[in-house]
Amino acid sequence: MKTLIVTASIMGEQGCSTHLAGRVKHHLINHGVNPLFTERDLVKDNLPHLTAPEFSSWWQEGADKELLPSQCDSDALLEELQAHDLIVLAIPTYNFGMPSQFKAWFDRILRPGISFRYTSGRPEGLLSNKPVLVLITRGGLLSDTAPDHQTSYITTLLAFIGLTDIRFIYAGGLNMGDKVKTRALAEADSQIAGYVRRIAGRDSHD
Repeated sequence: MKTLIVTASIMGEQGCSTHLAGRVKHHLINHGVNPLFTERDLVKDNLPHLTAPEFSSWWQEGADKELLPSQCDSDALLEELQAHDLIVLAIPTYNFGMPSQFKAWFDRILRPGISFRYTSGRPEGLLSNKPVLVLITRGGLLSDTAPDHQTSYITTLLAFIGLTDIRFIYAGGLNMGDKVKTRALAEADSQIAGYVRRIAGRDSHD
């Protein structure tokens, strides 16, 4: 199983979202599905905001992409997405939303005519559907509340390009004391283990 893990924690390896991404790796390895991992850290990549020259290059035949920063390669990001069987997005919550690096990543994989098109005025996703596991970490408790803008937004973005097999796992209350944090991460880890068992087609426990 080829697994793409995308992270964007400004805390790097110390980030809780990065920690949960590591737990996905742990459970996949333990379930013997012979996983192959590609890990993309959008913070280390220093993925910038979309610019007019880059956007224009998508439409210009023979555009000189060498003039753009190497990480600004929408074609490569889309090919990477398509080449994997499982997509894991580890998304921390910053001020009720996703990190701007993740928005920059989505801006490059939502491409008219490449990952979606309009048919009879309606959008149609063009990517091959595959499981997407979205890990969301939060300092407070936002699930099922009005300020939870992430769930519907991320669902809309992924479905727009044809990725509808989406599972969200949340770890909330991480800034509400060590007990709450430990419990939240443990509960998320348990859900990750159950998800991996399901996609691995096994009922056995670790």
